[in-house]
Amino acid sequence: MNRTITILGIAKSTVYYKVKEYPERKRTNRKQLCDQMKSAILEITAKKSTYGTPRVKTLLKSDYGLNVTKYRIHRYMKEEG
Repeated sequence: MNRTITILGIAKSTVYYKVKEYPERKRTNRKQLCDQMKSAILEITAKKSTYGTPRVKTLLKSDYGLNVTKYRIHRYMKEEG
């Protein structure tokens, strides 16, 4: 086997490599925003449509007292267009 590998110029690891079977991942359900947060986001973006996710997040925290991650806000804004 070693002679064949050296003649072909292949690494031993490629000959002895075995593919591992990985289990399928379970997809978890994403948390949905409550209606209060949705309406607050719509109010903020209605005032000025150029506000991005970071500014909406800070306004939610300061004006409405709601603490939400920017990723959830971005996901919701993307879904709503």
